[in-house]
Amino acid sequence: MAHKKEIIGDIPNGTKVFSKKLKNTDRDFQLIVPTRVLEQFPIEIENGYYERDFTAFDASGRQWKFILSIRQIGKYDKPFLRPPKWHEFVVAHGLSGDDAEYGVVFYKDNNGDLQVRGLKKNHNPLFGKAIWEQHDNAWTLRSPLVVGLEVVLILAIVLRDMGRPKEIIGDIPNGTKIFSKKLAKTDRDFQLIVPERVFEQFAIENGSYERDFTAFDAGGREWKFILAIRQTGQYDKPFLRPPKWHEFVVAHGLSGDDAEYGVVFYKVKMTMANCKLEA
Repeated sequence: MAHKKEIIGDIPNGTKVFSKKLKNTDRDFQLIVPTRVLEQFPIEIENGYYERDFTAFDASGRQWKFILSIRQIGKYDKPFLRPPKWHEFVVAHGLSGDDAEYGVVFYKDNNGDLQVRGLKKNHNPLFGKAIWEQHDNAWTLRSPLVVGLEVVLILAIVLRDMGRPKEIIGDIPNGTKIFSKKLAKTDRDFQLIVPERVFEQFAIENGSYERDFTAFDAGGREWKFILAIRQTGQYDKPFLRPPKWHEFVVAHGLSGDDAEYGVVFYKVKMTMANCKLEA
């Protein structure tokens, strides 16, 4: 890492401005910003004010009109984001509380727009090393470090927003979605009905009615699902066999009538540039 207080490395398809672990002061009041940020975002004194616009966009495209200010301590300028809008961001993205370690990263995308992402430290990723992951209140996209491999990952989420009629989420950052769906009662209680287009990527050989469909969840646990087919008329209907799928449902708390639940399968290929490992 170029700077000892940075918590993540380079940003794919972007240029990092800064990243940091959030301390109590950062979460509860104002965000203390590294002084070097003033090199990219200089503040000119106008009418006695020491501040400037620091507008950024989160993962959903929401605009956050932060104010970057400075206060002088001795001969040094100390930049920070003013509390009202910053604190609203912390609350909206679930970055407060003492149940976990939280962070933030600001970066410029390829269009030059400033982006902001809340982060949460995951101590149980795929290879047993702690990494920082993108986090917000709606859902957490966990991207374990995978070196030189392409694996199928599962992300189980509680639904907040519905997208297309059968797909419940859009594109996967740094990954290729296989399918996503809202879980019907049959899916939760018995077997997972899978879209037929999955056969395009996971063909079942002639003469067989099933194949391995191994996947990893966000905690790195391997799930050896079985993708099987049954014939209904002239059409093949794919599904995941009950024993292992039902075990996954129970383990991830996807049953019950207290909420709407869903699942997404996707492929992801990542390199060490995407994440910073910590012991």
